[in-house]
Amino acid sequence: MKPYLEKHEGDGEEFEGVIPDLLKAICESGHMTCDYQIELAADGLFGSRDNQGHWTGLIGEVKRGEVDFAAAPIKISLERLAVVNFSIPFAETALTVLVNRDDGVQSIEEILSRNITLGGVNGGSSLEKLRNQPQAPYSAMWAAIESTGDTKVSNMEDGIKRVLAGGYAFICETDMARYYTSRHCSLGQIKESFLPDKGHAFAFPKDNDNLEVHINVAIKALKQEGKIDEIYDKWFDSTCGASSVRAIQGALLSAFVAVLLLH
Repeated sequence: MKPYLEKHEGDGEEFEGVIPDLLKAICESGHMTCDYQIELAADGLFGSRDNQGHWTGLIGEVKRGEVDFAAAPIKISLERLAVVNFSIPFAETALTVLVNRDDGVQSIEEILSRNITLGGVNGGSSLEKLRNQPQAPYSAMWAAIESTGDTKVSNMEDGIKRVLAGGYAFICETDMARYYTSRHCSLGQIKESFLPDKGHAFAFPKDNDNLEVHINVAIKALKQEGKIDEIYDKWFDSTCGASSVRAIQGALLSAFVAVLLLH
């Protein structure tokens, strides 16, 4: 998922994006010595508990000790904390709503009061978070989403296409809203963000405290120095429109990275 990870063309580097740059900055921070290789998660998932109680995705690989840690924008949750440790967050996010600027809406209330379909990714964490909120206006948002069978999409890219076509508002995280609005001039987002989460972090096995401590020290220093902001500015800010087609058609590479340290 761009811009966190994508195949790199040329220069001998296999991947580029926020995660490779962040790993490089951690290694160059002077807080630890690095020798690692990046591997994509086998199933391309962040990780959740399946019907048999087994963990999938990155969380499962970390829990089973198949990798040393997982480097990705993984959401911290109580369920995941029961089986893995997390670094301090390297980024904070919340939810927002992407809209077509031609629709002329700037708030949740305006979306709900007009003939605009509100939706999100079917089975995604954004809608799951919204579904569990009983208070207004979130309960009204969920009711609007559940009122018809045509509100949910299969993935982020399909949601962006529907917003660009007009008459559709798409719930997503603030980081991805920032990315897509910087690449599509007709996309905007409502004024307010809502339901902030615990942040994005790396995941570690429960018995790898030493590595976790060193990476936490590096992340804290990089945040204080503004280096992480620089990385996000590099990958999230650009002139809208220049790469619209590529952003839609080429954004399917899995952004989920397992890091295996070479000893």
